[in-house]
Amino acid sequence: MGKINIIQQKIKELSGGNFQKLCDRYLYKKYNFSNICSLGSEDGTNKPTKGIPDSYIYFYIESFPCFFTVNSV
Repeated sequence: MGKINIIQQKIKELSGGNFQKLCDRYLYKKYNFSNICSLGSEDGTNKPTKGIPDSYIYFYIESFPCFFTVNSV
């Protein structure tokens, strides 16, 4: 099995909250966003909160919501 397939399988195995943390970390590393606020998960758990954006990125006086999804084929 190729590396890409292994990575895809591991991502599919993540819970919603862990996937959200992975995406936040990716945005931090890839785009150097140090102002990410993760409001879409319940405090002290790895459960996402339904109906709330996963994270917000703050720029000056504006905020931009981030939604993380996985498409299944």
